[in-house]
Amino acid sequence: MNVKRGLFRVWVVCSAMFVLAVALLGWNDVEREFKRAAFIRDSGEIRMVPLFCEDAKGTLNTDYQLEPGDLYADPKDRCWYKIDRLRELFDVFGEVSDEKLLEATYKATGATLKSAAPWDKVSGLVAFAVGVPLLILALGSAIYWALAGFSRTKLDA
Repeated sequence: MNVKRGLFRVWVVCSAMFVLAVALLGWNDVEREFKRAAFIRDSGEIRMVPLFCEDAKGTLNTDYQLEPGDLYADPKDRCWYKIDRLRELFDVFGEVSDEKLLEATYKATGATLKSAAPWDKVSGLVAFAVGVPLLILALGSAIYWALAGFSRTKLDA
């Protein structure tokens, strides 16, 4: 029986299961990031401003949109307005500059101003899913090599 070959086969099976587990656990985050990127892309150059849906005025899909992936407006979810439409519906924001309006609404709702980077998330998951098994293979090979140095040598007769 070849111990080295057996251990390698165990590593291959465990690595495949690990990669599959990382893919399944990371799927929702990656999908959400791609939807967010599509939402930003579809809004074009028009900046979208978040407000909590409990404060929403106007008509859904006419005056504002829901978060990507949401099917209905929950009061604690964010609803997204185009800046011009927000100013028309809410008199309070009429005199505030666009930058201050964006900063205030994003801060109040807890939304992030960073742009979506779905491929960064994918590359991070792939690096993790492949890097951990390769690290374990390197460690296992080093341990096997070290322990093989203690084995008995065959005497020539």
